[in-house]
Amino acid sequence: MKLKNSFALFFLATALTAVAQEESRLVFNPELPKAGEATELIYTPLPSMTGNQTINGVAYTYMDGKWYGHDICLKNEGSVWKGSFTPEPKTGFMAFKFFADTIVDNNDGMTFATMINKEDGRPWPGGYAAWGLLRSQKYNRSIPGYIDFTKTPEVSDTIVYYWINNEISYNPASAVAYSALFAESARAAGINGAEERIRNAVKFLKNEGSEEALLNAYKITSYTDTAEASSIRKLIYEKYPKGLMAMKDRYDKKFDYRNPEATRKHFFGFVEEFPYTPERDEYLSRYGHGYDDVNCTMMILDWMDGKTDNLESMADSLSFYGCNSAFYKIICISHLRKDKTDAELLPLATKFVERMEELKGQKPASLSYLSDSEWAVIAAKSIESNVAETYSEILKNTGNPEKALEYSKLAQNQAKYMRADINDNMAELLKALNRTSELKALLEKSQYNNQVSPMQTDMLREIYTQEHGSSDGFDAYVEQLKNPAEKSAIQKDVDGYRREGVMPEWSLTDADGKTISSEQLKGKVYVIDFWANWCHPCKASLPGMQLAADHFKDDANVEFLFVDTQEYIPNYKQKARDYLKEKGLDIHLIFDGTREGSDVNDLLSSQVMQQFSTSGIPLKVVVDANGNIRFLAVGYKGSPSALRDEMIEMVEQAKK
Repeated sequence: MKLKNSFALFFLATALTAVAQEESRLVFNPELPKAGEATELIYTPLPSMTGNQTINGVAYTYMDGKWYGHDICLKNEGSVWKGSFTPEPKTGFMAFKFFADTIVDNNDGMTFATMINKEDGRPWPGGYAAWGLLRSQKYNRSIPGYIDFTKTPEVSDTIVYYWINNEISYNPASAVAYSALFAESARAAGINGAEERIRNAVKFLKNEGSEEALLNAYKITSYTDTAEASSIRKLIYEKYPKGLMAMKDRYDKKFDYRNPEATRKHFFGFVEEFPYTPERDEYLSRYGHGYDDVNCTMMILDWMDGKTDNLESMADSLSFYGCNSAFYKIICISHLRKDKTDAELLPLATKFVERMEELKGQKPASLSYLSDSEWAVIAAKSIESNVAETYSEILKNTGNPEKALEYSKLAQNQAKYMRADINDNMAELLKALNRTSELKALLEKSQYNNQVSPMQTDMLREIYTQEHGSSDGFDAYVEQLKNPAEKSAIQKDVDGYRREGVMPEWSLTDADGKTISSEQLKGKVYVIDFWANWCHPCKASLPGMQLAADHFKDDANVEFLFVDTQEYIPNYKQKARDYLKEKGLDIHLIFDGTREGSDVNDLLSSQVMQQFSTSGIPLKVVVDANGNIRFLAVGYKGSPSALRDEMIEMVEQAKK
């Protein structure tokens, strides 16, 4: 299968030259690295890196068809930085990147890379293949994030085919592992005689007979020769009745996801028939599945049925990301919906968090291309972004403010004081722990970022009053804290909410039984906030809307109306009243009407949504004195103070 034409020989010469020449800023000592032996790295950094006190690197090694990432420490020696790296025995290929702060150097996308040869001068298995696959994302064997393919074009299918072909030609032991890539690249490149070569490859794989060989033969033929693929599939089942194909087919067996018992039976039967092994899990991951999915599903079903005795032990079977997913699906959702008390959630939440903390030091096999330091950053970020805030709230509500504050601070590592709800939680904790100076700093940062709730404003006013003896000058103090760029950001957002249209005529009933209509509001600017008791973002936005309504409370020409819409339950009116009373919200509650033949009260909201081809709540509509819709905004960004400022700006513009 060797290529012997002149084009191939010319290409080989230029390609190998490229591998050597590209490392002009990275020199190896010895010049030709050997697997299993230390290699000195002499690196000349980019001009933009000069002056940095720390430059480090990552080495990527290619073995057994996978990339592995390794941290490299470098020391400055004048104009160059030096380090050492020892590739594992039988490593066929190495690539490098270097970084200082936010600057990353991979030779401008051309890579720092080298093959590692054996004593006979040929690379170890995988070396040829790695050089082709590294520079193409099409075949899903490149190093994720190493080359920016939006800036550096990937190599052609012909080049990938050439290196895969050489891999198989010079390393016969690679034939099975790279057979499917050989066929895929040969077809994509339009190589002369490709189909005959592919048929010979399939014949070889069938004769070789291992499960990997037969699975590759099936993959090669499944797209072009259904009869042959069917024959190979039958052969796989005969030779490997409990093999990977049978396992995947068992996983995919049809059942009714809507039926909890059918779902439990399906997954319990799957695990009983095919217990977890890394090989099985890796094979399922190729299809976007895995044993984490199985175990998470079983845990969720038990949780829904109130079967909690075995959940903590079941958590031990989850990977880091499995725990992360289960924490969200079980803990976060239950905490948000208040399906369980935080005291009931605490034991399992703690188990998930402790398991994730434990697994932070164990890089998942699927992320082998990351160095240990890169994985540590990703793992910490995952906990900070997806777990820390909910766990902090649970700890706070169950009487552990010190530990709750630890996790609130972790959440702030990602939030950067740009989320009012996280600021709220931290403010409550700092106040409870009497950390007044830290509380003041937090509240000032919240004001700067316009991520403030009424509670935070009250806390800051209290601190200000204690320091100054009165609240005189507080409003001016708060204004000075705000980011000057925030006003233009608010204006930009408001400009995006502009709409043109006539508000439909309407007549609805409020919580006191009074009729409120568009006719009554002629000559006034009014705001309708469509919300629902089942909609968490809707309820979360109400404090900000209350702030905006309070701003205009003395303006007789401005009205704020809060229309409860899209409700499904019979007692929704009392639920809405109870919620507003519980939260201390003093707003004008109105109930949307119900269309004939409908069980949902969405009479007015549906008209507005249809008119502007939009959907979803919360939905804010600003109507001017002439009955024209001037602004329409869907959703809630999470900041009561920012929402207040946006609504004030929209109303002021609608008044003009």
